[in-house]
Amino acid sequence: MGLAKAMSWICELGYKHAIFEADAKIVVDAILAAKVDGFDFGSLVLTCRTFLHAELTFSLRFVRRQANVLAHAFARLSHSYASPQSWCSMPSYVNATFLSMCTTVDH
Repeated sequence: MGLAKAMSWICELGYKHAIFEADAKIVVDAILAAKVDGFDFGSLVLTCRTFLHAELTFSLRFVRRQANVLAHAFARLSHSYASPQSWCSMPSYVNATFLSMCTTVDH
């Protein structure tokens, strides 16, 4: 559901180029598959396919969870907010978190 919401949000903001990455391989494979199967999450698959076909410069790819550490760190952080948050520019703590993660990975 988060992927469909993210695609919708990016469209609302007027962006024309976007790369979406997800670590749920079964979802990515279902969305990118040529045929429609009877997925339990069929409406999600169809919604995401609609966005990908309507915006030809959108792409979706699978990434392993280990490669998606920063996204998961922010997903955990989001639970500390009482209401949904969105930023059009990067908050300062994102830079600090990213830099600390890069330092950790290098050593």
